[in-house]
Amino acid sequence: MNWKIIERPGHFGKEKDNLYEKWNSEFGEGNWRIAWQWGNRFLEKRDAQLIFEDAYFEFARKHPRLWFKLINTAEEIWDTAVSNIKSGINYDIQETPGEHVHDISIRRVNLRKGLEFKGRELIRIRKPTDNELSAIFGPYAIPFHIPSMISQEKIKDYTGFGEWWLNWEGKNSAEDFYQKNKLLIVRN
Repeated sequence: MNWKIIERPGHFGKEKDNLYEKWNSEFGEGNWRIAWQWGNRFLEKRDAQLIFEDAYFEFARKHPRLWFKLINTAEEIWDTAVSNIKSGINYDIQETPGEHVHDISIRRVNLRKGLEFKGRELIRIRKPTDNELSAIFGPYAIPFHIPSMISQEKIKDYTGFGEWWLNWEGKNSAEDFYQKNKLLIVRN
């Protein structure tokens, strides 16, 4: 089946449901999808999430002291709401309007490395101004392990936040990959 790239929609935020409704109306339900560009290939969301997760895995491998600081401080982590904890290691459990991937990636890296949180603090990993660990482990701070695969094409701004991760020096970060490589594609 052939697919045609329509745009790079970037960050959806709370607009996701509205955008999906718009695209269903415009292209017809089942005639469009979100994919991620990986060279000349289109990736499904799960594959993009696993590649995003690999950036965290590489960070943990290269910076074990920082990783152990996180797991020894945190009892658990969250992003958009404390309820994010219920997602555990399942990317499909998205209980808030804004998607959260990096908290799940961190939990999955712990799983892959045979580690668990041992601390006593519930830590939000969102903005660098939230706390010291958020500044280290936010998706804008984690270097993407294959920066040459990040698209350099312009993305849409549906949320009014633009490329928000660049405000925190997030070029070539995991977030840079996840947002810039995201595509809206339709059946050709």
